[in-house]
Amino acid sequence: MFHRARELGINFFDTADVQGISAKEGLARFEMIEPMYNLVKRQAEVEILPLAHAENMGVITYSPLGAGLLTGKYGAGKRPESAGWSTMPAMQTSTASRAT
Repeated sequence: MFHRARELGINFFDTADVQGISAKEGLARFEMIEPMYNLVKRQAEVEILPLAHAENMGVITYSPLGAGLLTGKYGAGKRPESAGWSTMPAMQTSTASRAT
């Protein structure tokens, strides 16, 4: 039994590619974008959200709680053990500014 997707979405992309990639390949257009977006990492406001609005696309964010930073779980005295999280520049800046 085969199922068909009702709509296409994309999460890892370059905003310049989104507009033409589906047309170029003869595919259905993308209906949804999934950027990282939260109070710490707001770069989506610059290109992605305006693109989604202009192209009439839905937006579903990932990491809305900043990988735990915005939950109150971490602070100046308690940082996450994950090396991936602690090496992210946006996360380092926010925890460093709170400590001073």
